Amino acid sequence: MFEIFVFGFFLGISFIAKNFEIFWLLLFYLIVYTIIFREEFWEKKIELFKENQKRIFKFFIFVILGIFLGSSFFKIFDAEKKRNESDLRSQNYQIEGKIEKLNPKISGQDFFVKNVKVDGKKISEKILVYGKLYPEMKNESNIKFSCKIYQPKNFESFDYKNYLKTYDVKYVCRFPKILKVNEDKNFLSKISNFKFFFAEKLEKILPEPNLSIVLGMTVGIDSGFLPKTKEDFGKTSLTHILVVSGSNIALILLIANLFTKKLGSFLSSIFSGFFAIFYATIVGFDPPVLRALIMGIILVFGNMTRRDYFARRALFVAGFFMTIFNPYFILYNISFLLSFWATFGIILSSKFLENKKKSLFFETLVFSVFAWIFTAPIIFLNFGFISIFGILANLLVVPIVPIITIFGFLLFAISLFSNFLATIFGFSLFVLTEWILLVVEILSF
Repeated sequence: MFEIFVFGFFLGISFIAKNFEIFWLLLFYLIVYTIIFREEFWEKKIELFKENQKRIFKFFIFVILGIFLGSSFFKIFDAEKKRNESDLRSQNYQIEGKIEKLNPKISGQDFFVKNVKVDGKKISEKILVYGKLYPEMKNESNIKFSCKIYQPKNFESFDYKNYLKTYDVKYVCRFPKILKVNEDKNFLSKISNFKFFFAEKLEKILPEPNLSIVLGMTVGIDSGFLPKTKEDFGKTSLTHILVVSGSNIALILLIANLFTKKLGSFLSSIFSGFFAIFYATIVGFDPPVLRALIMGIILVFGNMTRRDYFARRALFVAGFFMTIFNPYFILYNISFLLSFWATFGIILSSKFLENKKKSLFFETLVFSVFAWIFTAPIIFLNFGFISIFGILANLLVVPIVPIITIFGFLLFAISLFSNFLATIFGFSLFVLTEWILLVVEILSF
């Protein structure tokens, strides 16, 4: 019943926040969940009628309890946020802070500034900065600049302002005048900037946009795409492959377990968990990564204590704690919503596949269909369209994503020793990514 309670918790947050689109969507997901796992709430045997009544009663009690606690929690959280938020005018200020979530692009560098001081006064929010290509920035660097700040505006169908709110960003600055940048060379800085060293090695071997596909899958950098190419990936519902997601964490856990299994279950689990956390620190703790990391830690803990792992329960535990940390995730963070409900759909599909003759193609088809069913409404609510060919595109591309990810890591390792051998090996990645670009080009019309 924990999952039912979490559903209620989500419903309570969305209702009190007056985000009724998400509220009705959550209610639909709850109904689908109840139908698919109906045997947990209702037995067909007549002699179990009284037991069924108790189960139904417990079901509604947990939903109502979740709604009550979710709405109460959000009221307190939102009121505290509003009490502490700043109210700066749209004008020039001198700003100091620390850089995080650096995202280099063809035309410049985007990054968040945390620990912000505006004209010497500390504010609780972060600032999103759209900077020029130079000087080159580093994560965790201390920066001082002057800039005119303003509050972000929404796009036609996308609530960009509330999306940034999930990252504690309230203000935006474009092309600031940089006054001072001091690179912080502590351990955290070196880890969080490692992905840029990774990118420097691979950009000597692969051309664009093939390079950005590989970097997006491995370390979450997709800076080399032209706007048209990025738009085409969106039309084919393949944008999710260009970012680090839960599948990367699962892959890291699997690889770490393969290399450490001779150490025994307990030590292997510890090392696997450590590598997953280390990798997440490199790529950044974005919501999909954090969700998968929590699920991975639950799996690792289960292996250490020899307890069974239930993916459905782990997903809702992760979602619950992330929502406690930041309830805006369930309301406005598109990456969290897509990641959570795509995983939810895949878990439900495993129930559908029970007692059925399986093949790799059939399983991939079912996974893709269920993931599409649970993410298409979210995409439509946020962007105003649904990809007709999304399922076909995912069928043709998703099976090779783990191969490209592993080959990307191998290419980096080879490039440390020989650029010549890396160039030869890199041709395989070039061919695989060309296939993805061909699929996107054909199905994005």
